[in-house]
Amino acid sequence: MTVLIALLYVLVVLPLNAWVAGAIYFDAFKSSAAGRVVAIVWFAAIVLIGILVHPTWIALLLALSLDAGFFAWWVRIRPTHDRDWRPELAVMPTAELEGDLVTIRNVRFARYQSLDDITPNYDDRTFSMTRLRAMDIAVGNWGSIFMSHPFAVFEFEPESPGDEPARVGFSLEVRSLRGQSFSLFRNLFKQNELICVAADERDLLRRRVDHEPDTQIFLYRLKLRPETLRVRFHEYLDTINDLAEEPRWYNGITTNCTTGVYRRYKANKPPFNWRVVVNGQLDAYLYELGVLDQSLPFDQLKAASRINDSARGLPDENYGNTIRQGRPGFEAIGETQP
Repeated sequence: MTVLIALLYVLVVLPLNAWVAGAIYFDAFKSSAAGRVVAIVWFAAIVLIGILVHPTWIALLLALSLDAGFFAWWVRIRPTHDRDWRPELAVMPTAELEGDLVTIRNVRFARYQSLDDITPNYDDRTFSMTRLRAMDIAVGNWGSIFMSHPFAVFEFEPESPGDEPARVGFSLEVRSLRGQSFSLFRNLFKQNELICVAADERDLLRRRVDHEPDTQIFLYRLKLRPETLRVRFHEYLDTINDLAEEPRWYNGITTNCTTGVYRRYKANKPPFNWRVVVNGQLDAYLYELGVLDQSLPFDQLKAASRINDSARGLPDENYGNTIRQGRPGFEAIGETQP
């Protein structure tokens, strides 16, 4: 029994308190030098308790009691909408449903001179649910096999033949502060809130294609039944309204750009898979589920779905049609989709 408790201490208590030390540094002391000292002292004390306190079960109870005291304080740290946000993340979108019409307020269409020189613009857009016809997923990957950033684009039948379809994108993201860059490690703690950006797809794509040279963008059409398509769209509407009403923390594992969406699925929820969390291979998982085009092997489909070269420098007019033209999974522009 003593050996079992010792293993529990090493395999559970020490990793847990490595995380607690991080929370002390980031959440309690706001990344200060004093916080670094306190975090080191905390973890060293937990190690010494395991070595010096006997019997082993008393050491275990003592360490867990200290953790319980810390968590009793930590869970009371609440997210807020009132912080100094990056300009392109300062405005929360909302949605209103009236009959068959959906009005999304504060749809972003930012202009990017660079990632630090951004002119955010917003407008309100109204869509008819009877015209909702497709959902696409764009996956941004910067060379990691572990992490990527997917976001959704919904497409609506054009009002008149020959017009470009109306499209709106949703991107679940960390809501960064002014001057703050992304850090996966920092966002394992209560450091940034969550935002679901509603944006013109040209905003979401140009940001990455034109200003993130290491990011490759792959655009896929999802094969969804009409009822599933409507449910997915409403899930995003519920998400932006819920976040506007009550802020939530972003977490790099439990509430990120994929897990945050997956947790909200209400119908036709795909089986959970490790690639939902470690999402660098999310598109391969979607291919295995059969919701991406199956006319090519996945490697060939992915290569044909990369849009960087064709999307770079495109004008606004006919942008969405141009980047989709001739790609597997997308029907000929202008045809009615099933």
